Amino acid sequence: RGVPDLRKRAAQPAEHPAQVGWPGVQPASLPVPGAELPDSDGGPPRTLVSAAMEYRTLGRTGVQVSPLCFGAMMLGAWGNTDLDECLRIVDRVLDAGINFIDTADVYSGGESEEILGAALAGGKRDNVVLATKAHSPMGSDPNMRGNSRRWLIRECENSLRRLRTDWIDLYQIHRPDPSCDVYETLG
Repeated sequence: RGVPDLRKRAAQPAEHPAQVGWPGVQPASLPVPGAELPDSDGGPPRTLVSAAMEYRTLGRTGVQVSPLCFGAMMLGAWGNTDLDECLRIVDRVLDAGINFIDTADVYSGGESEEILGAALAGGKRDNVVLATKAHSPMGSDPNMRGNSRRWLIRECENSLRRLRTDWIDLYQIHRPDPSCDVYETLG
């Protein structure tokens, strides 16, 4: 049987399941955006945002996220330096129904967060579950890094400013810090 040639598949336009004659799939039976779909594990129903995207509960939070999370590490100097293209990428992500975006303070020295702040302006932020992280050095000062309560509060405020938002949905510790007690981090 061999391995399928994914380059051929990627070059072909995506087809709707009903167009390719998948067994049991009729155009009228496909769910519409906003429809609730039963969970295959017997959990609460999931909301379909587009014909290609479902939402799932993030842990026990009650917050609904797309099963795909857009990682924004390559927005900025570490990857794509074309701001207009970065903004278009984020727009395409949102158009695809992805509502979960992840970044970190250290990605391109904060530039990734700044680009996301610009991309999510104009009301787009309200429909996004935004995650960011802290830990890595953000300057030469020895206290501008790590998992101390002092640094995390300061860096969270910096991330809020760069992201142009009043809230972060998921704030994560990027790495363990052996020099800092976990109770200091959680305090």
